[in-house]
Amino acid sequence: MVGLAAGATGYWWQSRSCEDPSATPPTGGGSPASSPAALGEDFWALTLPQPEGPDLALSSLRGRPLLINFWATWCPPCVREMPLLDGFYQQNKSKSLQMLGIAVDGAKPVTAFLARQPVSFLVALAGAEGSGLARALGNSAGGLPYTVLADAQGRILRRQMGELQAAQLAQWGQLL
Repeated sequence: MVGLAAGATGYWWQSRSCEDPSATPPTGGGSPASSPAALGEDFWALTLPQPEGPDLALSSLRGRPLLINFWATWCPPCVREMPLLDGFYQQNKSKSLQMLGIAVDGAKPVTAFLARQPVSFLVALAGAEGSGLARALGNSAGGLPYTVLADAQGRILRRQMGELQAAQLAQWGQLL
């Protein structure tokens, strides 16, 4: 976890100093002054544990559209949007969409939650350090849920602070 925190901090610093504010897409969270325009090398260099299974090298997700959702089991809006996100993934995986749920939570509660409410997309664990990673991707408020959609080149297309709605996801799907 120390490596994750150091990586997230490094990514945050690099993204703040290398950003192009005019390239920041319209979003539901973050601001041009604090939001990177793309997923940087520090993001792709991260490796996160999964609740069950081997660690996940984020570099393995590179080269295809990626939806990243920061969530926690103790967050009611996060839990409410999980079925919607899973449905969105199911509808769009044929367009090469990859999806990663990054849990800002511990392994035990995440494993128990996924046993009750399984999802078909990848889930990784970031613990409390996940908040720093979300901030590095433009979540200046630090709240949950927080979702980022990036294209195959890693350019951030959309961000949403707070619970996503079906109509919003339908619009995001047209960007793929």
